[in-house]
Amino acid sequence: MFYSIPFKALLRTKTPFQTVDVETSVRQHVKMIMLTMPNQVRFDPMYGGALNKHHFRLPDKRKGEKKLEDELKDKVKKNLEFALKRFEPRLKVKDIIIVVHLPKPDKDNPKLKKGRIALEINIKGSVPGSTPEFDYAELVSLL
Repeated sequence: MFYSIPFKALLRTKTPFQTVDVETSVRQHVKMIMLTMPNQVRFDPMYGGALNKHHFRLPDKRKGEKKLEDELKDKVKKNLEFALKRFEPRLKVKDIIIVVHLPKPDKDNPKLKKGRIALEINIKGSVPGSTPEFDYAELVSLL
């Protein structure tokens, strides 16, 4: 059994710590990796995901929407592959699928775009000692 994230230590009481199965533990850790900024954790400056970097700095929009979409997909996928391989060895990643949802043009003024860039992230793989197929899906909104 693994400890649940966030870890809530209640040392003054006799209640045992909350534990979860391996698949839930991997899901919680994947989410923590994606939401942690690089250099935020002291023990390893590489820990974290590039998703947070894109909250402040997106690829150049002047290149066109298709290039922006491809560049975001490529950067996030490479970073997730690296982070999961390094920090979550229990997960054997088979495929990472990223779908980029760009803001839609405003009906009244087509030059204005309203909304946020959203990334639909789907991680497929396997976790030893768990169900045969691991499927993790998350919708992340940028800017």
